[in-house]
Amino acid sequence: MKNETLLDKETQLVRKLRYEEKLKYKEIAEKLNRSIYWVHCRLSDNYKPAASRVEKMFQDEQVISFLKQQGHEIITRDTRTKCNEFSQEVDVLSTKNGFIYITEVKNIVNHHQLQTSIGQIILHKFGYREKDKGNIIYQIVFPKKFSEYTYFSSDFINYLDKGLCIKIIFI
Repeated sequence: MKNETLLDKETQLVRKLRYEEKLKYKEIAEKLNRSIYWVHCRLSDNYKPAASRVEKMFQDEQVISFLKQQGHEIITRDTRTKCNEFSQEVDVLSTKNGFIYITEVKNIVNHHQLQTSIGQIILHKFGYREKDKGNIIYQIVFPKKFSEYTYFSSDFINYLDKGLCIKIIFI
């Protein structure tokens, strides 16, 4: 019920901005700090966000509380990676001990989700390349129950860490 109410409010707001204020998709996305895809989904009558809501709950209820317990300060403003080529939302942006943490969150593990999360981190790395002076940590968080999956061999985890500077965390 709570998620349906949130979706209804999001849809009403996006439709108001689009149809009453006559804003373009990109203008709505920038105004709400969201992606063009997110705007498009809210304008579609067929949109049913089941999987993304579960991921958001994992992020809000477990990942953010874990990071806070580890001493992170969660940043809630200006959480989009922007450059000339694209704009992309950071799932969780935080700081700790002078480091910036860019965290992508996935609540399930399959080949597609693994590829997507790595791709998202690489886009963030590209977007932050001029700001990154060795003070940005890029990480992907998965639920702990997936830590023994074959996707996460020690060779692969080490390559992501040492070769691409991408950390994998299980919560």
